[in-house]
Amino acid sequence: AEVAGRYDAFLVDLWGVIHNGKTAFPWAIRCLEELHRRGKPVVFLSNSGRTQDTNSKSLARMGIRRELFLDLITSGDETWHALASAH
Repeated sequence: AEVAGRYDAFLVDLWGVIHNGKTAFPWAIRCLEELHRRGKPVVFLSNSGRTQDTNSKSLARMGIRRELFLDLITSGDETWHALASAH
């Protein structure tokens, strides 16, 4: 949270930063809550092959509330969009 004042928004990786695949890190949740309190948007980036919806549901099960992040961009969604637009 010390760096929160220096930036307008945050791009954050998921795996190893927010969670370990099964459990959200308590300090990460506290940080997200503080960024939300300060009005700092957070966008999650993930190289997961799964969709945004699947990842969002997984985060919710780990206790990461949807209001704590603005968006979630996954390589799975980006690949799907690229393939869909190629045809």
